[in-house]
Amino acid sequence: MVEANTFREDLYYRLNILSITIPPLKERKEDVMELLHQFIYEFSLQYHRTIKIVDPQVTSALLQYDWPGNVREMRNVIERLVLLSVEGTISIGALPPKLIQSTLLSTGYDDSLQDDLND
Repeated sequence: MVEANTFREDLYYRLNILSITIPPLKERKEDVMELLHQFIYEFSLQYHRTIKIVDPQVTSALLQYDWPGNVREMRNVIERLVLLSVEGTISIGALPPKLIQSTLLSTGYDDSLQDDLND
């Protein structure tokens, strides 16, 4: 914004005391599982649901997805998964279609995924 002359340069340097660069979630795949557990815990309490099982295909999809919306997108997806869980199980059918298409369909889960989604 400074370069585009839409933000005062002097004000930028006054406010920019400490800069912290946090890479996007797609570059921090090791954080996905930790965030998954944290968000499941948070939403389980909020919605009074007990989550006992997360389908391995769900975990695989979450790890493969690039998360263009970063942690906020992941948080929303996990909230959806908790809300759509059945008998304490988070299943592949609860994933948003966009996420399924961009991950699982390109990794050889096509047949089993189609069966799960049709059930």
